[in-house]
Amino acid sequence: LVLSGCASLTDAGLRTVASRCSDLRRLEVSGCGGITEEGLREVVLQCRSLHHLDASDCPCVCGLGLHTRADHMALRALPAVSCGASLSLRRLDLSGCPSLEAAALRSLAVHCPNLTHLYVRRCPALGDGALRALARGCPRLRAISFSDCPLPSDLGLREVAAALGARLAYLGAAHCGRITDGGMRHLGQRCPALRYVNVRGCEAVTDAGVGSLARGCLALAALDVGSCPRVSDLGLVTLAARQPGLRCVGLRGCGAVSGAGLRALADGCPQLRRLSVQGCDVATAESLRYVRRRCPACVIEHTNPDFE
Repeated sequence: LVLSGCASLTDAGLRTVASRCSDLRRLEVSGCGGITEEGLREVVLQCRSLHHLDASDCPCVCGLGLHTRADHMALRALPAVSCGASLSLRRLDLSGCPSLEAAALRSLAVHCPNLTHLYVRRCPALGDGALRALARGCPRLRAISFSDCPLPSDLGLREVAAALGARLAYLGAAHCGRITDGGMRHLGQRCPALRYVNVRGCEAVTDAGVGSLARGCLALAALDVGSCPRVSDLGLVTLAARQPGLRCVGLRGCGAVSGAGLRALADGCPQLRRLSVQGCDVATAESLRYVRRRCPACVIEHTNPDFE
């Protein structure tokens, strides 16, 4: 059921959905500014087959309405009727919900242990403690994105890597300013099955961090290190030598990347399909033409007026 963008939708409408659509498996209410956690609570408690819930960009939502004061203090489970009703969720998107509370995030670890995909981008309350609880309480997670959250650090990434290990395939941590090469080292050591990593805008990530990912994550398909000013040709050479199956690379705004790094990438990654180099002013048009010759299927996103 898709109700995204319905400005007039309120909790009363969600209660109607919950009471009349008990077999609902998927609900999208993204951008519905009139709903709160009370309406979502009715849905997750009554729709016991609900596997997919998208409640992103809902400014009044501060959780799923499942956390209690006991959860906040001791992370205790709700009574069986409430807990059991929420266990069916597999995919949950609460991105862009600025009212989302830390206690509500931690409660997901108690009430949603079967989650496989979790998106909590642009949620300012998400910190290392919540990441630790989620990683430990949701052991089936294969994809997690907390991009544009200011609080997560290498400590949170360490917990995610330790708890999820080889199950983790997708990690979004763009613009998390406290994440450094240390976090990349944890991922490289513990998460060999990672296929997608986005640390765009994590300015403390350097060539060393790229090297950790290249050496430890054996099946990388996509890596975005755009706007990481300390990523240079050295990191790309390591990446190209270790990741021949790489298909998408984001280097937008990496001013230290030159044509030498791009040529190494083209030589080592023949399956490259998308390369973003906007703002890489040192990369010449000739180096971009070299990439095109070596990887003819690659779409090159650039800002070089001399390359067509």
